[in-house]
Amino acid sequence: MKHPASKWLLAIGALFGVLAVLSGSMGSHMLRDQLEAFNSTANFILASNYLFYHAGGLLFTGLLLERLERRGFLYVGIFFIVGSFLFCGSLFTYSLTGLRGVTAVAPIGGMNLILGWLTLVVTCVRLPSSKKR
Repeated sequence: MKHPASKWLLAIGALFGVLAVLSGSMGSHMLRDQLEAFNSTANFILASNYLFYHAGGLLFTGLLLERLERRGFLYVGIFFIVGSFLFCGSLFTYSLTGLRGVTAVAPIGGMNLILGWLTLVVTCVRLPSSKKR
């Protein structure tokens, strides 16, 4: 591996994928009654989906970092990881406990996810053009 952080982005992306599939499965089967008790099934599904989307984003970002070695891709990964923990974590916690206060960090997590995607845009735009002659 060229960049030492790329393996961690790939590993965390894969782990997020595992957690997303597990949470989706558990939410539709084992936790259904608990989620309905707090009327939070939609929040749980949203958190599971966002975790899955950003698992793919982390895998993609890890591959880009490995191949192109641009620091911006590392920042994208950090934004995705922090954002997923805050956004998805707060929604999962609220969905399972009913503690509304934990959702206060969801917008901070969402902002990190947005910053991750914007950083990906900027980093890609700044890549040098490859002209074949």
